[in-house]
Amino acid sequence: MRVESFGNRKIEMRAYHGTLLSKAESILESGFWSSSGIDHWLGTGVYFFREDETQAKFYAERDRFRLMKKGQFRKAKSPEYDGCIFEWCETLQGEEFLNLDTRDGAVFFDKHMKATKKMLLSKGYKVETALWQWNNELFNLIPPEYTVIQRTFPVPSEKLGNHSEALFNTLMFFPILKGNRDISAEVSSINTELIHGTQVVVRNPQRIDTTKLSWMAC
Repeated sequence: MRVESFGNRKIEMRAYHGTLLSKAESILESGFWSSSGIDHWLGTGVYFFREDETQAKFYAERDRFRLMKKGQFRKAKSPEYDGCIFEWCETLQGEEFLNLDTRDGAVFFDKHMKATKKMLLSKGYKVETALWQWNNELFNLIPPEYTVIQRTFPVPSEKLGNHSEALFNTLMFFPILKGNRDISAEVSSINTELIHGTQVVVRNPQRIDTTKLSWMAC
């Protein structure tokens, strides 16, 4: 069937939020609190990993893993470092979802970034090319009708459980062409990214219906 446009599709969102177990009761009773600050790369909001509960588990227990890497095993066993994972399932309307992993999303963000930079310069601010120190504000200035923003990023190569760093960041053998000859050679330890994490930020915590949340201890 030929159509003039595909219209606004609905998006089935299944995402996971990792946090300390001690915060679970508060979240269920009062909802999530927004995270903010210059180190929150998608702006102010509640962060989830889309369709990847293991990444959320790693985030929930990151303090415990860091202590274990330092050899502080007794401290790491403390219940204060126990984690939990929340599962958020929701149907989003297409017009409220900004997917920066798509071409349309990238073009939108490029225009938004240029317009924001122009606005800041007109007000006398000194803006670096990378805009990193303005990153949080840059996302906060995105129109509020976009309630959920998605972006994929390379996963840090820290060890998780019994999985080695090589699993995530190194492709041990990779076929390539050698010179102009039609042969291949095996080159070891080529840095690549075998795994990525897709994060979504819910910009308004009230968008999350806590009665529909599922959760489990790590």
